Amino acid sequence: MSRVNVAGLLGATGHSAQKSAVTGYLLWHDEHNSSAEIGPTIQRWGRNGLHQPWRSTAWEIHPMMKIEVLK
Repeated sequence: MSRVNVAGLLGATGHSAQKSAVTGYLLWHDEHNSSAEIGPTIQRWGRNGLHQPWRSTAWEIHPMMKIEVLK
């Protein structure tokens, strides 16, 4: 396994990073709870160009009801 810096792959917005707070319901999305989808590091790149696993947890904030930029 090798580590990949995905920051350059995601596409820059031209804005500096900012801390934010997200308000919504926390839910466990069991459909995304397989070892192929969840893991601490990128293991491979899929044919669709996306990394696998593509998330580090099955927890989601859904729906997001408010996004605030923190100072």
